Amino acid sequence: MGGRGLYFWRDRSREEGASLFGGPRFGGSRGGPLGGKKFGNPGEKLTKKKWNLDELPKFEKNFYQEHPDVARRTVQEVEQYRAGKEITVKGHTCPKPIMNFYEANFPGEYK
Repeated sequence: MGGRGLYFWRDRSREEGASLFGGPRFGGSRGGPLGGKKFGNPGEKLTKKKWNLDELPKFEKNFYQEHPDVARRTVQEVEQYRAGKEITVKGHTCPKPIMNFYEANFPGEYK
């Protein structure tokens, strides 16, 4: 320890008004270890993907078939689920909600 004593750094910081980490004792600089450099927006250098729609597989949007687990749900279960998730439904022929991803019954290539 070189004769400085066990509490050298603590005593030094009190005398000089500095913390153990080299900055001012109270408040400190707001720049942090990077000196206040700004980082910009995350992803700002990403480029937008240009999709060739002719190369994408055709996606049929009317493939939904109610999963057996969804079909078995009672009106009370559906109402309780919607109330718990604050879901408002308008109309009379709305499908029951799916509660798990597998219940969406996506075709094999979309699972």
